[in-house]
Amino acid sequence: MRASFRDKELLDVKFIGIAGETFTKDQEEWFEKLRVLFVRHGGTMLAHRFHGVLIQVGVTRQAASLLRLERTAGNVTGVLVFKQVNFPD
Repeated sequence: MRASFRDKELLDVKFIGIAGETFTKDQEEWFEKLRVLFVRHGGTMLAHRFHGVLIQVGVTRQAASLLRLERTAGNVTGVLVFKQVNFPD
């Protein structure tokens, strides 16, 4: 999933209809440290933050899909959750 975003251009993402706010460099660094998403003045977001959101959404969707598969298939070995684990002596 992440590899598909690795080679994308790192241009800020423009949101239509969102004004955003003006932040100092220190404020933006603080937000990034706290993992807070923010939109800059002019409606732009840093590309790497936006791509991070897209990656997380994709991973969440894939996990949900695997859980559905595991529930419908019955005993699928180790897709996400081991129901029973037997270790050899």
